[in-house]
Amino acid sequence: MTLNIVHITGSLGYKISVSHYLESSSDVAIAAVQPGTPQDVAAILKVIADNGVDFAIKGGGHNTNPGFSSTKGIQICMMRIINKSFDSTNGQLTIGAGCLFDEVYRYVEQFNVNVVGGSATAGVGVAGYLLGGGYSLKTNQYGLGMDNIVAMEVALPDGTLQYVDAIGNNTALFEVVKGGGSNFGIVTQFVLQTHTQLLLHTGTYNYDNEAVVPQVIDAMMSFIDSNKDPKATFEGFFQYSATNTGPLFTISVQWLYDGPVMPNPNPFQPFQDIPGVKEWSDPAHTPKNATHKMSYLEYEERFSMRHDQYKFTKHIIDLEKRGSEDTPHAPSSSGMTGVGEAGRGLWGNAMLSNYNAKIINALHQLVKDASGLLAAHGGISIATDVWPFLPSMFDDATPSAWPHFKGKPNSFALVKFLWEGSQNDSFWHSQMKMATTNLQNVINDTHLVLPNPPYYLNTADAYVIKTEEVYRDNLPNLSVMKRQFDPKDVMRKAGSRGFRIPI
Repeated sequence: MTLNIVHITGSLGYKISVSHYLESSSDVAIAAVQPGTPQDVAAILKVIADNGVDFAIKGGGHNTNPGFSSTKGIQICMMRIINKSFDSTNGQLTIGAGCLFDEVYRYVEQFNVNVVGGSATAGVGVAGYLLGGGYSLKTNQYGLGMDNIVAMEVALPDGTLQYVDAIGNNTALFEVVKGGGSNFGIVTQFVLQTHTQLLLHTGTYNYDNEAVVPQVIDAMMSFIDSNKDPKATFEGFFQYSATNTGPLFTISVQWLYDGPVMPNPNPFQPFQDIPGVKEWSDPAHTPKNATHKMSYLEYEERFSMRHDQYKFTKHIIDLEKRGSEDTPHAPSSSGMTGVGEAGRGLWGNAMLSNYNAKIINALHQLVKDASGLLAAHGGISIATDVWPFLPSMFDDATPSAWPHFKGKPNSFALVKFLWEGSQNDSFWHSQMKMATTNLQNVINDTHLVLPNPPYYLNTADAYVIKTEEVYRDNLPNLSVMKRQFDPKDVMRKAGSRGFRIPI
């Protein structure tokens, strides 16, 4: 086993290991361990299994559910397993499960290829994203992130390492690990199919006048109803932020055309024509109405900075030094303070197959109604997300634990709450439950939703959504597979609040 990978409470290595994007997602683990190789992971998991202790696995730490990748037991931090290699003969990329997406995008740019990954993903880990499904700006072209997994290496609770793929090497395990979270073992390596990446066009339209909401919704619906191009997409946000003078309202529409030549007519023109639009511009102060043409890496770096309001300033880690955190640090006098990049918060979702004006209006009304609660309950911001996909989004669906099938589009409307102070946790959790329940009822009334849709586990509120609502009809078979690969139910102890498949 690699030396110097166990960190004691209070040390810098410990804080880095247990810290999450949100402080409310972090916990005080007994100890933290940073395995350096897949063999380390397998050995650690075997010791945990033999002793029956609680544990959790953290990649990037961006899931907002407390206890999802944090624990009071043993925190396994995968940040040192960050190998990357590209095979130009088949376009396949092998990456360690501790990689972050910004590292991956930076690496693959030299080969003029890309992966199906997250957007604005500075600090987001590949493992949680891929094992949870992985909606992407490229989903209309290539499916979910997990549909582009070619093979994996998995550490099982019995201490063995298994190579799994779709062509005969433990294929049954391969299929249930995809979309199965951490229910069957710990993935240590991914092999991903890449795709050619050319320059793209992108930008953001911002509006701070609530009077233009109807026009923005009309522009959104114009795009949704008319666009058939899988390279064109947008993500829109309605948001209220707390200020000293009261809640500040903004609408942001981030658009992207994944190609070097913009179509004519411009599918995003209706957004640009709305009075009072403020267009994002680059450091060179590109004039309004100009097209922003750049590489995918440049897009990720710019928009990650733009949308990540709370930068990780407490423990700056040089990305080039990630993976070499071998030296134990002296205990910090600050104890467990500052273990989150942001404040406290929670995400939740409602499922839908498409949008209409009624649904988008409901997303705006949700943030408007909740904005009056910010000041009295430590609120930082409230936001909802509009992210449409084409009906063909699952044409490249592959067998997986999470149900998704060709001809059955299923996406999510995201709700995000941020606040300060643990004393406000229960209030905002109750507000999230009420907000997402009401939103799902609105969507159900429009009939723009699958019957009993599988909830997307990466953004679902685990306080509200149950395991059977994530895996639906796949759950009985997943339990059979669980008994085969984890008969002692070791992975049930991997985090106190996850979507655990029963044996």
